[in-house]
This record gives sequence, C-alpha cells and structure tokens, in this order.
Amino acid sequence: MIKSSDELYPAGPIAILQIKSKKSGFLTGWINKGYKDYPYKTFCKQNFLIKVNFQDSRTTSETNPDMATVEEYFCDNLRKLCVSHLVARLTTDDGLNLEMYLENKDAGMIALLNLSNDPNRLVSFSYENNYDPDWDAVQGLFQLIDT
Repeated sequence: MIKSSDELYPAGPIAILQIKSKKSGFLTGWINKGYKDYPYKTFCKQNFLIKVNFQDSRTTSETNPDMATVEEYFCDNLRKLCVSHLVARLTTDDGLNLEMYLENKDAGMIALLNLSNDPNRLVSFSYENNYDPDWDAVQGLFQLIDT
C-alpha cells in the first residue's frame, strides 16, 4: 500500500547546509527534512553511501555533469529495481556524496555494480553499504539542521 501512495517519497522541505571544509573553505549540501520523522523507515534498512569522484579524469574530461544530473542518474537507476530514498546530497573536496536508503540490499548492489561496470557510465564512483535500521548514518545531519 505504501509503494502506491503519495507518502512513499516525502517532498521535503529541503534544508540547505554549509559545512566547513578541511581543504577548500566551505562545502554545501542539502537534506530532505521529510525523512527526519519518516514513518516507513523500517522498510528501508539498507544505507548506501555513494561517493562520486569529480576529480576523476573520466568525469572532468568527458561528461562534466552537474550535481542534479548525478542525483537523477543514481535515483533513476536504483528506483528501477527497488524503493530508493535519497535523504541527503553533500559536496566533498573531491566530489559528491549521496546518502540513500534502499529497501533491498541485493537490488542496490546489482544496480550499482552494473553502473560501475558500464563503460558509458556518467561518473566514477564508489559506494558503501551498511545495515542501518534506525537510520543512524543521517542522524548527525538532522541534528545540524535542527540547531
């Protein structure tokens, strides 16, 4: 029932973050505040941190995508296989991190493996997966926007 409802993906609001960087001054990002008290977290216990490297020669010389394009690339491909929540997007000194929660670990791993092996992939990236039923990985971000 949740998958077919308008409540599956909260619309926001979006909070903009500015974080001090160790290298380049300030970094920016956003977090979807609609996920702070999201009532269906229990169905998406798999945290995926996708780290996009904008310093990679493939990215800088061939595609030069903007952050919104990168975000859509991952969301569109993951959502073909399972429910995928993009909770936050944060710039780093080298690129972009996407904090996501997925309902299905195997589907997420397959999608990301296929994307990383695709010679026509949009960007170079790495990813980490953790079982995180309480969404602890993003609690610090929610605390930042509550101050």
